[in-house]
Amino acid sequence: MLLLLGIGAVVVFGLQRSRDRRLRRLETREHAPSAAFGLGVDLAIVSVALDARARPFVQQRLDAIAASAELDNPLGRARALRQTLDVLRTTRGSWAYGVVRDTVPMDPEHAEPSFARVVSDYRARYRDELRRADAGGNASRVAGTYRMRSDEGEGLVVVTLALARWGTFPDTHATGIDAIDHALARVAEVAPDELVAFEVIWSPSDDADRMSSLELETIYPELQPLAIERFGTETCAYCRTSFARELPRCPLCGAAHGDSRMT
Repeated sequence: MLLLLGIGAVVVFGLQRSRDRRLRRLETREHAPSAAFGLGVDLAIVSVALDARARPFVQQRLDAIAASAELDNPLGRARALRQTLDVLRTTRGSWAYGVVRDTVPMDPEHAEPSFARVVSDYRARYRDELRRADAGGNASRVAGTYRMRSDEGEGLVVVTLALARWGTFPDTHATGIDAIDHALARVAEVAPDELVAFEVIWSPSDDADRMSSLELETIYPELQPLAIERFGTETCAYCRTSFARELPRCPLCGAAHGDSRMT
């Protein structure tokens, strides 16, 4: 679906799930005060990986937001964005990886393809979509056939928020968890008439589709570790197999976690 960023202020509300659901609505507004003042469009992308303690809650809550969001009015879209931010900020203690990306303000005609590339990049990493939406935003469920594997552990979930706004996102010199906190706080301050587009993408969504930190670091190499002592890659001292650090023992030979070394 085309993001008509160059025509007035277009707000795109999209909730998408890797290996699960896509919901997208387009709303065109003819009068945009921010556009009238000649402000550029700035993009911000926040990706956070949450550990198994928060994973079920995050998956269920985002699914509920996607199912109940009122996408045909500005207040409904703003409410859904606020609810998504609440999910991320209240699970701060489970953030295991994260990254914040920002751009400089650009003309709308350049912002549109830039935003589309970001969303396409994250969607391209998906294996399946378990829900599909038609042009009207009506979603239908597609049955998933996932089985938990011992080498995946309890699993993490990655949530990516891509947002475009009129004006500028304030820069931050913070790093790690504080940088993510700062970015989410700045997103929360975006007024409805400053919001151009946003999408929320999360993976995986099916409880049986587990993603270990070893798999995560391959699929999302840009994410920075926030809890390196608990996640990452271990090498078994006995069979030399690489496995996820959160596992208690080597999935191949069964050697205890303490008999392996970090890589």
